Amino acid sequence: MKVIRRVTAFLATLTAITLTGQATVQAEDLSYSDLVTRITALESDLQKTSAVQLASCTGDANCGFATSCRPSGCDSSAWYFGYELTALQPYVSDAALGAGSFDDDFGFGHRLTLGYDGGSGMGARLRYWFYNTGLATVPPAAQNSLGIDMDVIDLELNLTEQLRNFNFMISGGVRYARLGLNSTLISTAFPRLVFEGGGPTAALEATRAFGDRGLYLIGNVRGSLLFGDLVYEANKWAGETTVVFENQFGVGMTRNLGRATLNLRTVWETQVWLNDTLSDSHYLGSNLGFGGPTSSIELRF
Repeated sequence: MKVIRRVTAFLATLTAITLTGQATVQAEDLSYSDLVTRITALESDLQKTSAVQLASCTGDANCGFATSCRPSGCDSSAWYFGYELTALQPYVSDAALGAGSFDDDFGFGHRLTLGYDGGSGMGARLRYWFYNTGLATVPPAAQNSLGIDMDVIDLELNLTEQLRNFNFMISGGVRYARLGLNSTLISTAFPRLVFEGGGPTAALEATRAFGDRGLYLIGNVRGSLLFGDLVYEANKWAGETTVVFENQFGVGMTRNLGRATLNLRTVWETQVWLNDTLSDSHYLGSNLGFGGPTSSIELRF
């Protein structure tokens, strides 16, 4: 009887251990399943967070074309190169012919940018814009043309900061500009008039990310005060002053390419060049204005 009891107790104990082990395995399987679910949810949240931050700062800490990106962690230095294609329509009204005497053709220009971002919020860049176009008078005005060619160089320092959801970049430096006009409206014998000078330039740019695909809004303003000479025929006016106002507004997109960051922009650009001598009716009879779309591409390394 004792042997039977011991065998029965042993079998009962073995059965209990087996059942407990199965329950433990099931509990462990259930905990592992819960863990996988939670990890998947956390990874999804992390991807969404990274995508939202992409428009202001890429994953490799190289800030986007909105170079004002400077949140915590964006402390890596980078070189960047940008190209902008400007399709700007000149706005000129000749005093003798009246407003609207010229055609509405757009002229193409090219702006090249080479810059360095030090990674601490400070940087520097060199910008060069050249533009060349021609306008023709429309009937019933007599056939005349106006050629415009420009060279503009900016050398400036940049300071970038982040304030809440906005990234800001403040720029300041010097500008050299040459503005050439060629038209029989100025003079039949001497149709060439040129302003050349330099002076301070300053700009403020703001960007704000939206969505989760690396998109952002971009807006900037710039002002320049140029001192130089105006040459017409054998005359040369020293101490001429030209004031320039510029602005852009549009959208941009940034993508991380691994070793580089690609940035694309499409904006509407306007410029106004104010000079008293140019606006004199004896010469051009108008200040100069420009407006039109600008598309750009930038690579940061």
